[in-house]
Amino acid sequence: MGASIVFSLIGRGQIADQISKLPSPADRVKALRGMQLDAMEAEEREKQARIVAKDEGEEDEDEEDGEDEDDE
Repeated sequence: MGASIVFSLIGRGQIADQISKLPSPADRVKALRGMQLDAMEAEEREKQARIVAKDEGEEDEDEEDGEDEDDE
């Protein structure tokens, strides 16, 4: 009896939105591309942060070297 009610509601479209269907191959590809794009952007931000940190470290070393020369 309960199953016939569920089928009736599905047939009417009243609970079709509540039942999740499996993603299609196109949906999976879109999701994969989105994840890859997010990963690439995160990797690029990390690279830029490392470059900036490295450049700041080199500037600090140059300033320290300059101070040592003035003291001598």
